[in-house]
Amino acid sequence: MNLRAFSPLEILTSGEKGLMALTFLYVLSGWILAAQSGHADRYRPVMYLDTAFILTKFLLLVLFFIWAIRAFHIMIKVRPRRLTLYLMNDIKPYLLNREIYARAIPVFLCFVFFFSAFTSIKFMIPGIKPFAWDERLMLVDKAMHGGMDAWEFFHPLLGYRPITLLINFVYNFWLLILYVVLYWQLFSLKNPALRMRFFYAFILTWAVNGSFLAIFFSSAGPCYYQPVVGSMHFAPLMDYLEDITFNGGTIWAITTQQMLWENYESGANGVGAGISAMPSVHVATAFLFMLLGLKSEKKFWRAVSVIYLLFIQIGSVHLGWHYAVDGYSSMLTTGIIWALTGLAAKAYNRERKA
Repeated sequence: MNLRAFSPLEILTSGEKGLMALTFLYVLSGWILAAQSGHADRYRPVMYLDTAFILTKFLLLVLFFIWAIRAFHIMIKVRPRRLTLYLMNDIKPYLLNREIYARAIPVFLCFVFFFSAFTSIKFMIPGIKPFAWDERLMLVDKAMHGGMDAWEFFHPLLGYRPITLLINFVYNFWLLILYVVLYWQLFSLKNPALRMRFFYAFILTWAVNGSFLAIFFSSAGPCYYQPVVGSMHFAPLMDYLEDITFNGGTIWAITTQQMLWENYESGANGVGAGISAMPSVHVATAFLFMLLGLKSEKKFWRAVSVIYLLFIQIGSVHLGWHYAVDGYSSMLTTGIIWALTGLAAKAYNRERKA
């Protein structure tokens, strides 16, 4: 590889440059919002820098482990005469492919700034607009589920300890799956148009649902209904979850919810901080993963993406994080964004073929 010729800007397409511009506009908008609302001291646009590099190191270890398994397979099954040369040629298209690095690194940095700005804005939401929609969202849920809260509607099917623990387990892998999918798309150039469509849709989905609409529909969620609204309306759900925890189970949502509320009360801002219910970014992201998964040629991954979305939507309600309408609305907005980015993907394809 000729290091002197390594220039990301020479390889980046207009789609990737546009993504960088979109990220810059979002970060700038967050800074303006923080300054105008008197929260400039809470805006931290590089908050996730250390986290990103820690995750990258972890990913490199995982990739090394995968490559080691492949190398072992080659040694046992393929048995090439010149093993070292064979292994080097096997990994060379990935390890020494400057296009992969040149197109992945700038987008990677975009997400460092984007997630930092996103968390900063999320943390500022109650200060910009106090939680005011929880009671209305609870009533909307009742209207949509036959006069019952959404969790009550599904509880006859889900309200069993093993099922709840399973939902809790899958739901808490959301963050890991998020990073795995992002890194996969970062370094995969197999379908450039789909890759760019996903990145644009991801940033717009989080910005629209998790920032702009989250401010308008400022709400905390069922788990915080009592301190926010002053009503014990969701006490039966929280008691059910806490009972499992107190009797040897591990409902991680309970611990996380307590930690987020303590951060909210103390004003501590950091990685993963902030409280916001409507619309649900968790569900929106899972829905986006499903839309990406449905593009797969393999039925297995298409099925997994659908099942995963169901787990996240159900888990968001069953674990007290969200009202059901939080997820329903986020799927609607994300679907619209995906359709719009599809038009952009067609233009991107035309550019690459020109």
